[in-house]
Amino acid sequence: MNTLDEILDEAVKMLGKESDRQLAIHMGVTPQSVSQWRKKISAPDMYALMQLQQILQRDARELSAIIEAERAKTEEKRGFWEGIKRDFSKNTLPVALVVATTLALSGLGEKSYANDMAYREAQKANVYYVKQYTRQAVSNHSLRNIPFTAVRAASPAYPGPTT
Repeated sequence: MNTLDEILDEAVKMLGKESDRQLAIHMGVTPQSVSQWRKKISAPDMYALMQLQQILQRDARELSAIIEAERAKTEEKRGFWEGIKRDFSKNTLPVALVVATTLALSGLGEKSYANDMAYREAQKANVYYVKQYTRQAVSNHSLRNIPFTAVRAASPAYPGPTT
């Protein structure tokens, strides 16, 4: 895949769809958007890029580099994006090999109670509790018995509630 058209063609093929319209519907964008991408009038936004990443199982940065290299207006910028594309193509095999080797050696396929419990304990450190207020509760000045909602945090810097 070296162009946006090839990315879109591959996505249509991977989904077993027959047209760009069906691809657009699957991705949650308008068919006109896909048409504009094909005509080089516009490029996929981040939402569409993430959808393409999920469909193609490719790194979003790689897809972005392919699209930006094609859209670059200067040779300097095109060269920059082409270099990033080359870096991804060089690193694909070693990364896949490392992942496959790690999975094979770790016995990831085996279900282990100890591993499951260790995973759950590690995840608890990253959960914070945030009060969820409803308009009715706030307007009635009745903030008792309000349910708590678990929110996953980006970093474990704050340990969460103490109670």
